[in-house]
Amino acid sequence: MLCEKPFVVSPEQCQELITLAKEKNVFLMEAMWTYFLPAINKAKQWIAQDRLGKIRHIKIDFGYPMPYSPTCREYNAELAGGSLFDMGIYPLALVWFFLKKT
Repeated sequence: MLCEKPFVVSPEQCQELITLAKEKNVFLMEAMWTYFLPAINKAKQWIAQDRLGKIRHIKIDFGYPMPYSPTCREYNAELAGGSLFDMGIYPLALVWFFLKKT
């Protein structure tokens, strides 16, 4: 089961989904499509092979204009909206992807 971002907005919701996935014996994953881009995976491979040297600093900028509308998810916290869940997660996810030790 692939879940669009944000996967959940609380630890309780996350645990509920994990429990349900185990009960139903299904794979559960947030659909972070950027992890599967060929360029991102090639960069990860080159970093693992030490072709690019050690990561010492990461700077990522990402954003796009969104006209304001109080009913849009991007501006409505009750719909799990906001800049972190909608746009900000991509830079954070890429930092985690490149720096994780597993």
